[in-house]
Amino acid sequence: MTLDRVLRAADVGLVLLLAASALTDVASGLPAGSSPPVVHAVLALLITLPLLVRRRWPLPVATVVATASLVQYSAGGGLFQPWFAMLLAVYALGAHAELRISVAGLVPVGAAILAVDAPRLAAGAPLDEVVPVWAVTGLVWLAGRWVRRRRDEATRLRDEAARAVADRDALAAQAVAEERARVARELHDLVAHSMSVVNIQAQGARRVLRTDPDAAAQALDAIDATSRQGLNEMRRLLSLLRTSRDGLVGGDDVDGLAPQPGLADLVALVDQSRAAGLDVSLAVDGERPPMEPDLELAAYRVVQESLTNAVRHGHAGQTIVRIDYGAAEIGIQVSSPAGTSAASRTRSVQDAVLTTTGVGQGLTGMRERVRIYGGSLEAGPDDGGRFVVRVRLPTAGAPA
Repeated sequence: MTLDRVLRAADVGLVLLLAASALTDVASGLPAGSSPPVVHAVLALLITLPLLVRRRWPLPVATVVATASLVQYSAGGGLFQPWFAMLLAVYALGAHAELRISVAGLVPVGAAILAVDAPRLAAGAPLDEVVPVWAVTGLVWLAGRWVRRRRDEATRLRDEAARAVADRDALAAQAVAEERARVARELHDLVAHSMSVVNIQAQGARRVLRTDPDAAAQALDAIDATSRQGLNEMRRLLSLLRTSRDGLVGGDDVDGLAPQPGLADLVALVDQSRAAGLDVSLAVDGERPPMEPDLELAAYRVVQESLTNAVRHGHAGQTIVRIDYGAAEIGIQVSSPAGTSAASRTRSVQDAVLTTTGVGQGLTGMRERVRIYGGSLEAGPDDGGRFVVRVRLPTAGAPA
């Protein structure tokens, strides 16, 4: 049995005990000149039994108890139970009713007490026999108000705690969603680049397999290196989705703790694209300033995605990657052939925007990644018939 049920049972027992006590006193004998016992028995029940619902309806209960107590007193009953019943009703007014209803409930109680004390005072009863009744009644009501205030405060604190937990869960869910989106972008960039290189190398190896075995072997070596690097990076990214029991991301997976690629890895990225058959050059202007690893990763992924598009389209001509390190920002420009005809240039732009099917890929994914760090991205054909991607990334800016 829970504590609430125990308290409820004790409360019911108290009221029934009070009612039984009143009925016992009525049966034991009443003062001479009083109303018939049956009248006092009915009044005793009207005084005590409504107390069972005093928490739910404190105002009606207080009114009935006060009125029945006054009638019982006027009928010459001389019982003490009505006084205790009124105190219980007054406490319920203070503890379980709103202030307006609680004050209104004091009116019938006060009227009943006044109806008893006024004739006594008029008959010459000393004041000290009257004041204690009013003082005790007021103190009981104030005690009920204090309990209600504490209970309301506890309820408010519980509600605030529940809202805090809900807000925390919502923020956690938002963080998880953002992390999943970030991992999805990483996986897209990684898979798109690696598979493009592998596909180009596999096609080249198949073409020269019989005529130039050495070239085919070089292509297979490039496939091996690219796929191994891609698998290692994919394993690291997937490890971010796992949490070990000791709270370390990636658990015992050492590859999960490998550093993310950054601007220092652009040379290897260009070499990898060159091995895939892309004529690409890298030009760096300025000295690389200290940057957050996530910002370096964003810059690396922009170059990687641009080279992936260039490898996929494979137009004749050189792709040029230019990195400009400034005092407050990084400038990235990737210029690649877009074809000779207007239709070819338009088709190249469309292919670059829709690198793969799905939302947030290709240029859309790059633009979203750059915007996170307060940067800007421009992409499109220039007057010379080349497709150019220009990115500006502030080096001191925190993620927006």
